[in-house]
Amino acid sequence: MQLFREKALVVYDGQVVPVLKRYVYRDGALYVVHTRDRAGDLQRHYHVTFGQLVSAINSYARFCVGDKLELGTFDKYVKARWWNCTRGTVVYRINTLLDDGVSWCTTQEELIKRVEHVNM
Repeated sequence: MQLFREKALVVYDGQVVPVLKRYVYRDGALYVVHTRDRAGDLQRHYHVTFGQLVSAINSYARFCVGDKLELGTFDKYVKARWWNCTRGTVVYRINTLLDDGVSWCTTQEELIKRVEHVNM
């Protein structure tokens, strides 16, 4: 299992925040992250599990593997997605259904802009 390192950007409570501390045990890892509430007050979250962080990342991602995207004349499909801990975003690999080797990778923000631009 690949754990998140300290200072890696993760999603928690709908916000992209850095991991402040990581405690590794035999049966798993616990993380410390801080978020802000609506009033701007600091919220400290201790004992955050790896599963909670992965679940939050899955909820944060707008597209799933296999989703069809209408980008131009040919239909494109999401072939893979992963979390980039350095940039704090989801990265997608986009290709045609035949997966002919001509694929491109893009961040979630760039892909959302492209999809909205085509649908306008």
